[in-house]
Amino acid sequence: MRERVVSSTRTERGRSYARRLLPWTDFDRVRIEQLRSEAIRSLIASADFRVMPARDTSSLTDAASVGQVLSPSDLRSVGEAIAASGAAYRAAREHADLADVVAPYTPLRELSKSI
Repeated sequence: MRERVVSSTRTERGRSYARRLLPWTDFDRVRIEQLRSEAIRSLIASADFRVMPARDTSSLTDAASVGQVLSPSDLRSVGEAIAASGAAYRAAREHADLADVVAPYTPLRELSKSI
């Protein structure tokens, strides 16, 4: 099962997280995660939400942090990743079973104001 999840991920970071997955024996926790999985499936099935392939931009962020100039295509990748994460955050925040998952994260609008 884990290999099916790993093969469905779209970034190296996602594959790394998926490889570390372990089964849970706490049935209350399993029930919560099943509700979250169903919530994600319903979001993806809706016309308002689509999961786009994402490029892991951590290497680009590291390069920019030491003053390297990014190419136009790299900047576009970063912009697309930010836009995709913002859309996913907003959709998850509005869903009762997912709101607590994204609650610890700062909304992009607030983050951009602080920059």
